Amino acid sequence: MKKVKVFIAMIAVALGGLIIWSCTQDEMENGQATYRYSAKEIATLRAMAEKYGVPEVVFPTESSNKLLALKDMEDIFKTFGAIKYSLSMPLEHQDSTVTSITYKTKNHLFHH
Repeated sequence: MKKVKVFIAMIAVALGGLIIWSCTQDEMENGQATYRYSAKEIATLRAMAEKYGVPEVVFPTESSNKLLALKDMEDIFKTFGAIKYSLSMPLEHQDSTVTSITYKTKNHLFHH
């Protein structure tokens, strides 16, 4: 009976170790750390994208590489917002030659 209890205890320890191992695989995949934004950080990033007029921007929420700081992501959203704004401006014909046509935006004001 003592051997059975020892055997059951060994199985319990092995199962416990397996459970702990499987839980840590979320953070370690193939020996590499997995970085993730928290739910709060993801909500903040989505709000930033919306604020700068680029809610369609897709950004990684987890990676085996270190993720950018929220401030750096905000700078990226600002840049994308400025590009989107610039591309949405109406163009007017400025000059043309046989091989090229030059346009400029009619209104070049942008405040971020």
